[in-house]
Amino acid sequence: LRRTEAAGFSEADAIPLDKADATSIRPPLEAIKWLPRLEVDGPAAELVSHGRALELNRAGGEDGPKEGMLLSVVHGNELLAVYRCAGDTLVPHRVFTG
Repeated sequence: LRRTEAAGFSEADAIPLDKADATSIRPPLEAIKWLPRLEVDGPAAELVSHGRALELNRAGGEDGPKEGMLLSVVHGNELLAVYRCAGDTLVPHRVFTG
């Protein structure tokens, strides 16, 4: 067996190690583009940068992330963290700022 695609990247996207340099590195947000994206405002971005949990607003019903789902947390076009849904709360899984 040979893997020809993973997480939306194909063999055509691959770069041999001997040809890789700083310009070959893709933005972190592109690497996890398959995750649902949660845009946050400035105050929430500050909380995220300190690894704080975020409360989900489910006033409109049960739409939104399901238990255990991972989401990329973004402010502007910057990946801040990956959070996991735990009930009505989003908890940090990996934080990239701080």
